[in-house]
Amino acid sequence: MQRALRDGTAAAALLALALSGATASAQKTGGVLKMYTLDSPASMSIHEESTIAAQGPMMPVFNNLVMFDQHVKQSSLQSVVPDLATSWSWNEDGTALTFRLRQGVKWHDGKPFTAADVKCTWDLLMETGSDKFRVNPRKTSFLPYLDGIEYTTIRNPATAVLAFVSGKNDMTFPNTLTVPLLNDIRSQMPQAICELTPAGGVNRHVLVNRDKPPFNNPDLRRAMALSLDRKAFIDIISEGQGEIGGVLQPPPDGLWGMPSDMLNGMPGYDPDVQKNRQQARQIMENLGYGPDNRLKMKVSTRDLPGYRDPAVLLIDQLKEVYIDGELETVDTTAYFPKIRRKDFVVGLNLQTSGPDPDPILDLFYGCGSSLNWDGYCNPEVDKLIEQQSVEGDDGRRRQLVWAIERKLAEDVARPIIFYTRGGTCWQPYVKNVTLMVNSIFNGNRREDWWLDR
Repeated sequence: MQRALRDGTAAAALLALALSGATASAQKTGGVLKMYTLDSPASMSIHEESTIAAQGPMMPVFNNLVMFDQHVKQSSLQSVVPDLATSWSWNEDGTALTFRLRQGVKWHDGKPFTAADVKCTWDLLMETGSDKFRVNPRKTSFLPYLDGIEYTTIRNPATAVLAFVSGKNDMTFPNTLTVPLLNDIRSQMPQAICELTPAGGVNRHVLVNRDKPPFNNPDLRRAMALSLDRKAFIDIISEGQGEIGGVLQPPPDGLWGMPSDMLNGMPGYDPDVQKNRQQARQIMENLGYGPDNRLKMKVSTRDLPGYRDPAVLLIDQLKEVYIDGELETVDTTAYFPKIRRKDFVVGLNLQTSGPDPDPILDLFYGCGSSLNWDGYCNPEVDKLIEQQSVEGDDGRRRQLVWAIERKLAEDVARPIIFYTRGGTCWQPYVKNVTLMVNSIFNGNRREDWWLDR
């Protein structure tokens, strides 16, 4: 019975409206916040794009029925607050959810916002409607404080840091600074406000096309998972700033991930890397591979440092189990279409992990789901996903979620490598900034940020 609210928080999103009747604030208004982004979005369609390059800049343009409190660092059901809906309530048996809509809201063209617009949105999301969105920028009486946010695409992280240090940007793109780059800024701009935080619950994982021989062999995929030295990824790529976790972000920043002692008992997570790799080599030898007959393949990844660096390390680690990989970097505009049509063999990919298990488990691992790019399908897991979705007791739901985690590890479904931490810096005159620790998508409204200069 909780599913409608959980899905509503993520998907009701997204009506571009002109709010009226907001309360006035004493905060300073005006000015354009300048920051860079590491990549150009393929489009500005917030329903069709799945990367922070598109979702981040567009969240301030749209309204939700409800949203996560923008100044609570850890998103959860307890931090859901009203937006276009002023309140919501369940019926007695918990099967229907009613939202009461804010009155006096108008579209940019002056037409009133009504329940029919909400239904239209849901019809579009469920692909049952024929109407098109009215794509209009949102203007309010008192919010946002900023006149705008200006993004400059700078793909090279070091160049982006120079732009910030030189004063061309007011802020770095959230969670994208590596530890060395963060330290560079701190040394050159001691006045800057900087935070090193969990990178919004994003993990790096191995994506294997399960339909491509010989990778359709589950033993081969298991050998690949056993080759992973997760701690080495964290130590090399983020100088020890990161966590080992499963599909769901580990605690304390993640709300639903397994504790470390339980995680270490899952298939492929034994901390004894050499023992794991010996098992992997034995599997490979049983499949006919060895020092003189190595498996050759390509590792595809998005042409961004956050993807490339772990992909290079993955290729290096796979060599330990008789697999020789060749790196294939793909521009963002071509990368996701390539993955969707399964035009890859092995990939190093990134995905989110929360804050709630519901959309994550269904979208990435449900049979036939839109983001189930590797073709994984297990009816037993589908049943568990549905059970946890309707379970109202958090304790029982947690046990169901962890059972799903164990099954996914047994099936070698997108082996999760690690969760990293990323840095963010901003000028002292940028006010009211809150960085969320368990979602890269939920904290980008920025309507009550302001510039004190």
